[in-house]
Amino acid sequence: MTSHGICDSIREARERLARRIHRFIPCLADP
Repeated sequence: MTSHGICDSIREARERLARRIHRFIPCLADP
């Protein structure tokens, strides 16, 4: 697995986590 692939996986996980946080805590996700 290339480092680029790992970075993509981390980016996907981060976006997924951000979406989950935004869904549960919209007041904190929105400035």
